[in-house]
Formats: sequence, C-alpha cells, structure tokens
Amino acid sequence: MVNLGNHNNYDKFRLSGVRVCVIVNQIYYTDPRVMSYANMLAQAGAEVDVIASKYSDRNDPNQHPNIRVYATPSARKYRDGLGYLSNYILSTIFLVLYASWMYFKRRYQIIHVNNMPDTLILAALVPKILGARVILDIHDPMPNVFMSKYGMGPEHAVVRFFKIQEKISAGLSDEVITANPIFKELLSQRGVPSEKILVINNIPNPKLFNRQNIENEHYKSSGKFILIFPGTIAPRYCLDIAIKALPKLVKSIPNIQLKIIGKHSQHAEELAALGSELNVTEYINFVPFMPTDQIASEIARADVGIYTALPDPHMSFAMPGKVLEFATIGIPVVASRLPILEAFFDNRSILFFTPGNVDEFCDHILNLYHSPVLQQSLVENANKMFTYKYSWEKEFDQYLTLIHKLTFST
Repeated sequence: MVNLGNHNNYDKFRLSGVRVCVIVNQIYYTDPRVMSYANMLAQAGAEVDVIASKYSDRNDPNQHPNIRVYATPSARKYRDGLGYLSNYILSTIFLVLYASWMYFKRRYQIIHVNNMPDTLILAALVPKILGARVILDIHDPMPNVFMSKYGMGPEHAVVRFFKIQEKISAGLSDEVITANPIFKELLSQRGVPSEKILVINNIPNPKLFNRQNIENEHYKSSGKFILIFPGTIAPRYCLDIAIKALPKLVKSIPNIQLKIIGKHSQHAEELAALGSELNVTEYINFVPFMPTDQIASEIARADVGIYTALPDPHMSFAMPGKVLEFATIGIPVVASRLPILEAFFDNRSILFFTPGNVDEFCDHILNLYHSPVLQQSLVENANKMFTYKYSWEKEFDQYLTLIHKLTFST
C-alpha cells in the first residue's frame, strides 16, 4: 500500500495575515496545479485571491474560506495561431488591469503569475514597484509549445520573439518556478539564471488521487478491458495509434474498450471517423470533459493507462500529468518512449513503445491482457521509481518555503 501520509508544513510556515494574489489565464477550477497552490497557501493561513481569465459556473464546494476567485470576461476561444496570440493579448490586458486594481484594494505581499502567456508578468509590475514580491510560474515554456502546436522551427520569428519575452518576463520576477528538471535546463540555456529557478514537479494531489480510497470502492467491475486516456484530444497526442491497433486487438480481446476523456474538438471528430472507417466504433467511448476530481475514479475503473504522444520540442520534455496519475492510482502504463518519461521511469515500470509504432503498442496491450503478473509487476516497479520517491507534500513544502522566504526575508 502506498503511504500518502498527512505530512505538511503548515505549522512551520504559518502565513497568517499574508495576502497572495494568484494570476492564471485559465478557468481556475480546471487547473489542478493552481488549485493546489491556492489551497496550500490558504491552509497555511494566507488570504488568497485568484484572478482567472474566465468565469465558470462550476466551483469547489470544499473550497477553503481563505480563497476568493475572481475572473475577467476574456474567453479562451481560438482555432489557430493568430487566435491564440489574440487571446493572449486580450487576456494580458484584462488581467493587468484587474490585478492592478485589486492590488490597490488588497495590497498583496506576493503575486504568483502562472504562464501561459509569460507576459502576464506585466500584471505584477505595479505591485512589484510598490514592494510586492513576484513569482513567475512557467508551467510550459512558450517557445516549445508553439513549435509543437504549429510546426514552427526554432528560428521562426514567433519562436524567437517568445524566447526574448520569456527571458524578459523571468527577469521581472523575483523567483521562477517550473514543472520539471528538463524545463529548468531549457530555461537556463535561454538565459534565465539557474539559481533563480525552483523545480516543483507536477505530482498528483493525494486528496484527489488517493489509491487507498479508490481500492476500498472496488471499481473494476465493468467486465471490459479498458484502455484509458484522459486529457487534451489533439494530433500531437497521436491517439490514432490506439484506434489503429483496435482491429488487431479485438480479435484477442473481444471485451476491449478504448475510453478517451476530454473536451470535444475537431480532432475528436477525426478520430471518430477513423474508428468508423476501421469498423471499431463500438469499441471506442468518447467521454466529455470532466472535472479533475472525477478523473481518479475513471482511471481506477481502467485496466491500462495509455500515452501515445509523438516526440517534438514540447511533448518530449513536458511531463504528462496523466501518466503520473496512472502510477499514483496503480494501473499499468503503455507509453511512447519520450525523454521526460525515461527521466522518471524505466522499462520495468512502464511498457515503452517506439512513438508511432502501432505493432509495438498492440503487442504491449496483448501482453498485459494475458499476464496479470506483468500488470502487477509494472505497478510495483512504478511505485519504486515514482510513487514512493516523489510526493505532493514534499513538492509543495518547497513552495511554502519559497513563499515564507519571499515574505519575511529582508
């Protein structure tokens, strides 16, 4: 049994009376990393105002009373790179104005800016001049994201612009946080001082992904052999690999089901069309986007977690939270061989396949189906490589340490 524990540093780093503003270009209730920051701060006694980019009808009924969520009217709707940039410009304008206004009302000691875009750091400029300390949290390096999403080369004008604004934005902050060691190396190579960068790995929150609670519920009772992918449905995740494998898989696993959970997109329609073309529609279940707190039980009902992404300037180095969630819940994983996954796991803890190789993917699924021993072995080795080694509490204790240093250091 994985011991997730109840350890925290709330008493050691009491933040009573400290006012923190968290800024994010996202619906707050769909971003578990930002929600974790806010809850950690609130439980340590801080007053937390979250300024997000869009209103949401959904909220968290268990939200800490020290957290208040505000939102600007900017919506995240775009279909191409130009729309992406337009959204970022409008979001930055709205959030800069709103954060500046809120600062004069609340006089925050800490401004925590979450990218993307990096230019949201401008929302902290007036508070910084007046004495607030500023954190820039680079969830994803923007130059790499644009190279991945739009096929841009490293010398493309847009990519070069993002590299410049990344360095300038980091320079305007007091500290930089990023989500894994490879991101830290990339940022350092692009001119952000290494000593200024703190890595806080994106570990699943045990309050949401608690294996013990889930095991007590006896979830696996559907009678199906379920492959699951919860996340963004986009070409770079190469989910067509799993669909192309189904014609072969159904011959040996007639009760197989491929469950894809995510927001409807044009690519989801393309994947559905591919399934129809291959006559495997009945084996594919597209599930609409659901809140993070419901994903854990869906993973627990599955038999195998899959991650089929293709390597590129971003996907090769961005730690997929879904793979960590699979490991935390305790289901075996079949994944593309990517540098970021090999930095945390080995061949005994994940069944790696060559990215894009349908036959290798297929063979791994068949091996797992026919060998419960292999399934258990992968889970146990993933525990040793990741679950026992990393914890949400340790990662966010680093965050509280940073907040305490910025607030009380002279």
